[in-house]
Amino acid sequence: MRHSIKINSNHKRSFCYYNENGKRVKIYNGKKFNKNIFPNREKNIKKRKALLKELKEIIYSGIYKTEASQEKNLRRKADNAYDQSIFKERIALDIYEHPKDGSKAVALEISELIKKKQSENKKCILGLATGSSPLSIYSELIRLHKEDNLSFKNVITFNLDEYLPMDPKSKHSYNKFMYDNLFNHIDIQSENINIPRGDLNPNEVEQYCIEYENKINSLGGIDFQLLGIGRNGHIGFNEPGSLESSITRKVNIEYSTRFDTADEFGGIDNVPKEAISMG
Repeated sequence: MRHSIKINSNHKRSFCYYNENGKRVKIYNGKKFNKNIFPNREKNIKKRKALLKELKEIIYSGIYKTEASQEKNLRRKADNAYDQSIFKERIALDIYEHPKDGSKAVALEISELIKKKQSENKKCILGLATGSSPLSIYSELIRLHKEDNLSFKNVITFNLDEYLPMDPKSKHSYNKFMYDNLFNHIDIQSENINIPRGDLNPNEVEQYCIEYENKINSLGGIDFQLLGIGRNGHIGFNEPGSLESSITRKVNIEYSTRFDTADEFGGIDNVPKEAISMG
């Protein structure tokens, strides 16, 4: 059974790709193969897919080779290259039958990293998140601390985000969330806890964000980053459209994100419209 050449297709771009001599080659048209096939120019989706299919067949057939005897070898190479290409582009995923199983696995990975850093006499830099997703992970880390003597004395933490403005003592504060659900129950040093401040004056925010980012960099970056993904795809308070190169900064929170927490705040009008977020 032969594999298919990978296709990417959307409203703006449609292309095939394969590996040629270890190099990933992206094909938008058949000009490379002396065929005038341009799927990317075709606005009709059905016709575009038909052109893509034709383009795939050209890649497989080895039309750019002059000797037919090379076709079988070419197809085998294309299949292997396809497998390599898929391996390179996909993020490795571990899927668990139950959230508790996944939480235990993540907590164990964090625990092993902390212990490894301890054995090397190094600090372990953890990036932490709030929300419902990490709660069971934090519960498991607390259990490991109390029952298996996991120490957090070499751990330095940086939280992803905080509402702006936000009183650190407020029940809505991520500062309170982290202490209630993790920090108050483990032996982490208070000076090693870093959570963005939500009680800053507006003219202090920019410099504070720069210093927060610089502190992370001075420690060599994050060793392990725990993330949750919001309903609209936001990570931290990086809403869809945030630049990949973004750093710690003040951000605007989208209406859909605010709507999801409206009940907790007693109405959407009470949900802050801004936040400080790592990039």
